[in-house]
Amino acid sequence: MAFVWTPDLLCRVRDYPHLLGHMVGKTKLTELHSDWIKLVWDTQPGKHFSLMSHRGAYKTTAITEMGIIYHLLFHPSDRIALIRETYTEAAKTLDTIKKYMESPALKSLFAFAHHKEPFAVRSPEGSVLYSFKRTVTKENSIDAYGINQVPTGSHYDRILCDDIVTINSCLSRACRERVKQGVLEIVTNIIDPGKSCYF
Repeated sequence: MAFVWTPDLLCRVRDYPHLLGHMVGKTKLTELHSDWIKLVWDTQPGKHFSLMSHRGAYKTTAITEMGIIYHLLFHPSDRIALIRETYTEAAKTLDTIKKYMESPALKSLFAFAHHKEPFAVRSPEGSVLYSFKRTVTKENSIDAYGINQVPTGSHYDRILCDDIVTINSCLSRACRERVKQGVLEIVTNIIDPGKSCYF
């Protein structure tokens, strides 16, 4: 039997987005993760924001995976760039998000919120365009990139940089310089004016 959504339950998800994780089996997410998700994704447009915490704190699960789903639930037409140190890592994270979006609970939630069954209109490796996106752009709902691979000419409403600095960048000056150049390109040319980057 399908779950029956109501406006009150949708508001509860808005207030406690970590519950999106519970719907797909990520039951270790807590209200603290809801605070992180809202702190990052509800930041006033035009502000850039960073959040750090210890290893194993479920940052990627909460902020990147559930955070992107949370943002698209309430901003279905936004274009999101997911950037990690390498394209391979970004594409893997995006594949996880795609799998979550196939879960019956999330499908029914998006169907309730947007009055239509959500599905991937286009889903090649490293990107996905969802049926609830209401604008026509060359960018998809979510596109994955490595830190040095975001194409000039693409523009996004939200850019999330997750683990773009790793042990490689700490040990190699050349790697650090490449990361700096990638970030500079993102904040000056890739993010749309008045929109936000998160680190």
